[in-house]
Formats: sequence, C-alpha cells, structure tokens
Amino acid sequence: MHQLRVAQRRLKTLLKLFRGYADDDWNTRIAPDLKWFGDLLADARDWDVFTDKTLPAYAASDDSAGRWQNLIAAADAKRRVARERVRDALASKRYARLTLAFVEWLVRFASQEDASPTRFVSYAEKRIRKDYQRIARVPDLATLDPHERHRVRIHAKRLRYTLEFFRSVMSRRTREEAARLLGELQGVLGEANDAAVAADRLASMPEASDYQRGFARAWSVASAMKNAQEGERLLRSIHRPRIESSI
Repeated sequence: MHQLRVAQRRLKTLLKLFRGYADDDWNTRIAPDLKWFGDLLADARDWDVFTDKTLPAYAASDDSAGRWQNLIAAADAKRRVARERVRDALASKRYARLTLAFVEWLVRFASQEDASPTRFVSYAEKRIRKDYQRIARVPDLATLDPHERHRVRIHAKRLRYTLEFFRSVMSRRTREEAARLLGELQGVLGEANDAAVAADRLASMPEASDYQRGFARAWSVASAMKNAQEGERLLRSIHRPRIESSI
C-alpha cells in the first residue's frame, strides 16, 4: 500500500517537472482516475499508520494501556474496510481503463525525441534551484502553523524526488548528503503531520472517549513543537544542490 502511494507521488512530481508531457489524454483519461485511486490509497494508508503506529504509541505512553484496546480494535475494523475499497478498486473496470490509458500514454512518451544533453542539464539546474529556494526561504519552522509546516514537508519531498530524477548530473555530495537530510526532514515533519491527522481522525470516531480525544490533541501539540525544532535544524543544514558538471 505504502509503495503504491510513493510511486504515485513520484509520478506526480515527474509530471510537474515535465508538464509538456501532460497532454489532453493525460488530463482527461489518466489524471482524474489517478486521483480517485490515490485518494483510496491515502485513506487506507492513514488507517494503517493510525492503527499500527499511532494508537499503540498512545497506549504505551498512558498509565493505563488497556483503555486503548477497544479503540484499536475499532480502528482496525475501519482499516479493513479501507483496504477492501482498494482491493475492489484494483479489480474494477475503472482501474483497468486507467492502466490501459497509462500504458498507451507511456508508449507515446517513449517514442518522442529526447532533448539534447545540454538542454537537459540546463533544465535540471533551473528546476532544482527553484525547488531548493522554496524550502530555503521559509521562516523558522517553529513560527509556522501546522498547515504551513506540512507545505514545507511537501516541498522538501518534491525536492528530494527531483534530485533523484536528476541524480545522474548531481554532485556526489548532493546525491549523498542533501538526499539524506531531505529524507530526515521529511520524516520529522511527517511525524508531526501524522499526529495532527491522528488527532482529527480520533476525534471523529464515536468509540473515542473525551479523555482519548484530549490525549491525542495534547500529543499532537507536543509533537508539533518537538518536530518543528528538529526540522528547523535539519532544514538549515541542507546546502544548495550542485550539478556535477555542465555539458
């Protein structure tokens, strides 16, 4: 499930890098159904994280872990329903049409003439510089609200994927150091976002008690503060990505 989501995100980033390849077929036959399937994956994955990671962490930190068992069982039931929706989608005619449309698009994509190496490197420099500036210019993460920090996480993830796409022309330091730091930043901010999402998800569950709702909200606030500080340290450690050489 997680790998399917990652693959979709990488594809989304790739199409942002090369918008010219998002033709009418992509916009009408592929993009809407990718969003449909992506939303199903996101819901299932969020229930996975909530059930397997977040709720057990709450229980382990509480002085009475047993009070969380009924809620974990209820979340697991909802997780199974979300997974079943994904399985049904994979077996549907809509997904079959999406797969066929994507393969046809790939065939056309592969038959197009490649850009010259010089243009490729120049474009890589331009895109990487733009994506890096998005995260380098943000204020101290501790001063941002959760939504703004989540946007920084998205931009960091996009830069990381961009560096991976252009790996062949990046300097060794960029390939190793920047990619590692971006991954750590993404993980740290992701923990805070997961905590915020979990608090909202728990609040919407009729099985949750007022105590559990308050516990989750307090956990989310503490996670946001802690991870904002660590995220800020990581963010300022990321040097501007370098192209190894121009052609």
